[in-house]
Amino acid sequence: MIRKVSDIMLTEFIIIDALLCVSNIGESILNKGIGCFLVEEKGSIIGVITQKDLINCHPNRLAVDAMTDRYQYIDENMFLWEAKCMLDKGTDLLLVLKANKVVGVINKSIIDAELGRYFDLLTGLYKNDYIYYNALKLIYKNNYISFAFIDINNFGYIDKKYGHIVGDVILQQLSKLLRDNIPNDEVFLSRFGGDEFLILTSYTVEKCESLAKNLINIISNYTFVNDINVSISIGISHNEARKDKNELFKYILQLINFASMASTKAKKEKCGVIVYSGEIAEVI
Repeated sequence: MIRKVSDIMLTEFIIIDALLCVSNIGESILNKGIGCFLVEEKGSIIGVITQKDLINCHPNRLAVDAMTDRYQYIDENMFLWEAKCMLDKGTDLLLVLKANKVVGVINKSIIDAELGRYFDLLTGLYKNDYIYYNALKLIYKNNYISFAFIDINNFGYIDKKYGHIVGDVILQQLSKLLRDNIPNDEVFLSRFGGDEFLILTSYTVEKCESLAKNLINIISNYTFVNDINVSISIGISHNEARKDKNELFKYILQLINFASMASTKAKKEKCGVIVYSGEIAEVI
């Protein structure tokens, strides 16, 4: 399941008066380990103060002088990836609301530390949580997505014949080829697991097929480590302008499974690409 900000937010913060002296705030950091302060004036939050703000402010100044307005309010059910986008655009802090009350805070270091768990160190690609979030976003945006599920042919044999180190190099080389040859317009790539990769697009099935064929051609003409012959099979699945927003996450997993089934079929029939169509009858 895609994680939300409520799963990782900091719940330890202090609301302080705008006229409090900065030196007193520093004492709270040392004594209580609190690193985030919400500045209040006449019952309303007017700014935030972080440890970074305090470093750049003279201890005799007031909280209102040290605070920043580079913060935004978000709902506790916001996805982590969406929060990351907001912080990457220059927001220093996100204040998490539940029933219009601040219940937690999120900053960039917290987000990056958490999302690092969804980053594959070997290939440099994101893991599947990244795909799930963007699939939901695309469906809400334009109701159309397509998946291309990529499987390396005979990778188990390559791994056994040449060793796991060489196998890892092939995975790295293939990952770079995929990353360098997919468009930037709403196309997302992840390592699904093992020797499998997943591409999410906002394309029609025909355009997704064209992308798949192009990737197969590029990979088949690339010189991999030790001149090992590497090829891939791709399965494609797509939705048909689905309007029902209920159980979307389950629906996305189903589409990925369909693409995986089509990829397995393509590998067995050595035909490159297959589009899932019920009985997996359509061979490209």
